Amino acid sequence: MAFFLLNQINGQTKNQLDDMIISSLNSFTAESNAFVKQGIVIADTIHHYILKDGLPLIFPYSSLKNVTFFSLENMEGLPNSFKKNRIKG
Repeated sequence: MAFFLLNQINGQTKNQLDDMIISSLNSFTAESNAFVKQGIVIADTIHHYILKDGLPLIFPYSSLKNVTFFSLENMEGLPNSFKKNRIKG
């Protein structure tokens, strides 16, 4: 019984964390898109590239639109300008 309760609490915490992260990223992308639409920031497209290193392992990446998640270990699918400017560490 205690194992079940711990799993339920842990699952709820992970869902809450995912919800908080998604809400925060949605706010960021909405504000960024508003800057582009107002002409404050010049961009040819409203698409965002977000580093996924440090996010929960089972994060619902597909829940965000116009976002490409990438890792510093795997930069596949990113524009060449991102790859060329990667900091060597």
